[in-house]
Amino acid sequence: MIFKNAMILSGSETKIVDIEVRGQIISKIGENLSGEGYDLKGAFVTGGAIDPHAHFRQPGFEAKETIKTGSLSAAKGGVFTAFAMPNLNPVPDCAENLQKEIDIIKRDACITVLPFGAVTKGQQGRQLSDIASIADKVVAFSDDGKCVNDTGLLLEAMQEVKKTGKIICSHAEAAGYGDSEQAEYIAVERELNLVKKSGVKYHFCHMSTAESFDLIRGAKADGMDVSCEVTPHHLSYCAVEKTDANFKMNPPLRQKKDVEAARAALLDGTADMIATDHAPHTEYEKSQAWNIAPYGIIGFETLYPVVITSLYKTGYISLASLVRFTRIGAKNRFGIDAGEIKEGEAATFCALDIDNKRTYKKSEILSMGKNSPYIGMDLYGFNLVSVINGKIKYIDTEALCQTKF
Repeated sequence: MIFKNAMILSGSETKIVDIEVRGQIISKIGENLSGEGYDLKGAFVTGGAIDPHAHFRQPGFEAKETIKTGSLSAAKGGVFTAFAMPNLNPVPDCAENLQKEIDIIKRDACITVLPFGAVTKGQQGRQLSDIASIADKVVAFSDDGKCVNDTGLLLEAMQEVKKTGKIICSHAEAAGYGDSEQAEYIAVERELNLVKKSGVKYHFCHMSTAESFDLIRGAKADGMDVSCEVTPHHLSYCAVEKTDANFKMNPPLRQKKDVEAARAALLDGTADMIATDHAPHTEYEKSQAWNIAPYGIIGFETLYPVVITSLYKTGYISLASLVRFTRIGAKNRFGIDAGEIKEGEAATFCALDIDNKRTYKKSEILSMGKNSPYIGMDLYGFNLVSVINGKIKYIDTEALCQTKF
């Protein structure tokens, strides 16, 4: 199969090529290749996003999402590897519970889904999980959604996880401060002090305040093995009036200074990657009053459109930076096996329509969750086709069937 007129990176520049796929491999990249296929008309082809922060909800909360529906949503959005957070039932805090999740992933996932192990049993923050017994089957450890506020227990967790060589991913939110700015940066400061004592590899999830970025920037300058992520919504939205619960997430949307700080953190290397924090909920849950509705928004299908519209089309980042923030950063930090757009590599790529706007429609969302603040917005960069190991897992039939040859 041939994918004609694909824009790919060549160093820091781009070029238009044809891509030939045979079996599971990119067999040839060149010009005027012959054969059946699709004309991508200059769409930007990349190896797909690696999303280090997502909630698939299964096992335990299948009314919100499943591995099957979540991975289909990810494939549509061009997310080909996603890390599954452990706020499940049962919580993957021991080998038996983790295996239940892994079995579902093997059966139902159409992308690569890598499970987290919980830091504490039941994510209750009272007793450590069976860290050693599950370390070789998890991508990292986290109690995301909750902060391990017991300082002694967190230090013990760091010491145990360090023995495994894995990374702890932190939901930094100090107790007693709600979801305020102080809750985040007070927790970041406390945890950095513990990281310095333990020497563990540490990652901060969904950073959102200027103060947090300053602390992490300083820690990196001191040689500490820390990293952090930012979300598309914290890069594109400021705080809003608390009426529509589709804008309710944790951490919440911050002030303009914090959005600017998040963008600056990406550019100077303080922030290493972009993560969706894909968090589906039922429509009923999100239809409730702000103070009752749960935190979280979906993000797989809008990762590229939001980042491309708010950062690339405004001249803030290049396409090379787009790939670095959505793919290379997580690949390098977590040691993920992911190829490139080259002859002989696995035929795994998506094609992003960076030059045309489309309206993000609720009716087209593949995730079971419809809780997105971007519904109704006109965005650049929607994915046209997802090829994974030579097989088309998603195709925008309206856009591409007209270009089939």
